[in-house]
Amino acid sequence: PPSRPRISSNRIFTNTEAVINSLIANPPKPNVIPSRDGDEPKGLAHTLEKALSIKYDKLNTKEILRQALRDLYFSRILIIKPFWNVEKNDIDVRRVDPNKVRFAITARNEEQSEFAIEEIDTTLLKLTEMFPDKKQEILDGSGTQDDRLIIDNPPATYKECWVGTELFI
Repeated sequence: PPSRPRISSNRIFTNTEAVINSLIANPPKPNVIPSRDGDEPKGLAHTLEKALSIKYDKLNTKEILRQALRDLYFSRILIIKPFWNVEKNDIDVRRVDPNKVRFAITARNEEQSEFAIEEIDTTLLKLTEMFPDKKQEILDGSGTQDDRLIIDNPPATYKECWVGTELFI
């Protein structure tokens, strides 16, 4: 009896990086729409749009978006956190690892969640610099002595908990 021909699939499966590259090839730039008609509001909106576009490029937002889209692909959520950078005295943005963030189980978006908790990895020295009033309490909790802090500088993790508009650490 004649044998059946082997079935072959000619589909091309795109890899993750190719999909991400096509998504961020032309990322959206900030767009400012004037609130009123007239030359002055239009000029102000145009100036603000240029400033935000420059900031967008300076912050390397395209690379942050690439990392966040990778998170979306693997974890089904992407988190980009804008914050005030005290060292630069300017706004900054960073990608947050979705495995280190907790939301309310019933929430479908960030506005429906009553809380958001983020685990942040740092060192004990940085943690005591952030909270100098609680230095002794932090050292007692970690079991590290003050004179060994600079030498050992063990890793530490703390949690930021956002409930409504309040931040608890």
